[in-house]
Amino acid sequence: MSKPIHIVLLIQETIFRKAISLLLRQGGLEVLDDFSNVNPLISKLQFSYQSVDLLLMDKSFFATLESEHLLSLYHIYPHLQICVIVPDGISQFEINKLFHKGASFLLNGSLSPEQFIVSLRTTYEKKIQSFHKNLPLRPSQPFGLYSFDENESISLSNREIEIIRLSCLEYNSKEIASLLYISKRTVDQHRLRIMERFGKKNFIGVVLYAVKHNILNVNEI
Repeated sequence: MSKPIHIVLLIQETIFRKAISLLLRQGGLEVLDDFSNVNPLISKLQFSYQSVDLLLMDKSFFATLESEHLLSLYHIYPHLQICVIVPDGISQFEINKLFHKGASFLLNGSLSPEQFIVSLRTTYEKKIQSFHKNLPLRPSQPFGLYSFDENESISLSNREIEIIRLSCLEYNSKEIASLLYISKRTVDQHRLRIMERFGKKNFIGVVLYAVKHNILNVNEI
């Protein structure tokens, strides 16, 4: 028998949230709680549950989460997975942005109820197996599962990487400009473009991604 999956549901639209909650329960999954906005989420997750395995949310809710929220959640629940429900026709660029931000996997919201439950359960279990074995996830894809495409990944120039590295060392834009012999305005433009391309609301998110994906070597910072 499969181990129970403890799920917290995060969907802004009431009718959709209730429908997904009912679908999960009918599929034999345990829904601990559901939320329509981010404000009570972090504090309740910190103190109310002994175990949370999966956050299931829509794309709109995921967009409201800051990098600090995600770091806090992963600190509390190290094995936590985040599944984002996405619409039909989503572009590969948008898919990559969601993975860059921290989504574990994505599911198509237009799947049939049976396909949705099978995809959710199968992918979650394979992610957990890969985590414990310290292996990359390379499952056969269930219905409606989206994957990261490295050919569509966001590349950085040497100048952009250097700006991220100096930001890690706590240099501000004016100091970086002086070190690189460029204007402060140019540094600020680089930083804004990097945040836009990574889909981040602040530069902390950019730095976290760069370290996590070995764009920056921690020993060189």
